[in-house]
Amino acid sequence: MPRSQRMAGVFQGALGKHRYTRLLADTDLGKVIYAYGTMDENLGRLTPAEVEFLTGNNAKVVEVEGGHTAMLKTPSAIEKISELLGM
Repeated sequence: MPRSQRMAGVFQGALGKHRYTRLLADTDLGKVIYAYGTMDENLGRLTPAEVEFLTGNNAKVVEVEGGHTAMLKTPSAIEKISELLGM
């Protein structure tokens, strides 16, 4: 993806193009598993307010020490996600 497209996405997010916390405020996210790395260099880590929003709407949140792909490479994270999926 060209740098200009990546930057446009960043600016749209910063300007509040979509406020998903508003759009999904009354949505049950009980079927959502959100895994993220604490040092995610691509997307950034979740804020406490984002974690609260997700868990408050019944999503399962898996925090993994590491970068962008840590949840795919860390055995404990893979085990936790598999458990949440009922595997």
